[in-house]
Amino acid sequence: MKFKNLTPILAVIILAATSCKKEKSEAPSPIAGNWKLVSIAGNSLVTRDITFGSDNQKTETFTTFTSTNPKGQYKITSNAFDAEGIGYDYTGSVTVKDYENGVLQSEDTAPTSATIAPTNGTSQYKLIGNDSIYFANNALGNATPEPGGCKYKLEGTKLSLFINSSSTATASQSGFSVTNKVSTVLTVVLQKQ
Repeated sequence: MKFKNLTPILAVIILAATSCKKEKSEAPSPIAGNWKLVSIAGNSLVTRDITFGSDNQKTETFTTFTSTNPKGQYKITSNAFDAEGIGYDYTGSVTVKDYENGVLQSEDTAPTSATIAPTNGTSQYKLIGNDSIYFANNALGNATPEPGGCKYKLEGTKLSLFINSSSTATASQSGFSVTNKVSTVLTVVLQKQ
């Protein structure tokens, strides 16, 4: 089984998508306030495709997880979305599939769990309409932050963020074409304090 430590990937994705700051606007933000982290759940699919000559090897790693023991809060003002001590434990499963020339060679599933240590962060954000947030620097903790966004839903004292992200990178390594794709779907639930 070819399991890789996915904890850093999940931590960066989660912090990237949920530690955000808002640009100043004339109207007060409907999401302003102090918000306690309630839960984070989701999945990710990491695909690595290697082509050498007429042959192809592909590995798909699918991870699902649900958080427990949430810690920390987000302080959202009219111009800031600040993460303070955000951390949690998570449990889930990892399935790895290996393919050669499109034919499944192996498939393994195993449980996974980890602890994400509490972290702090700040990022800029802008509300778009009544259901979307644009993040000016979506990848906190990443050396090359990129913009991104998510949908949100405000229901009384509950704020849910729905994050769908994907990226693709292709490179040549030792004469082989290597393509890495990452797709992530997360739901972050916050409770107003």
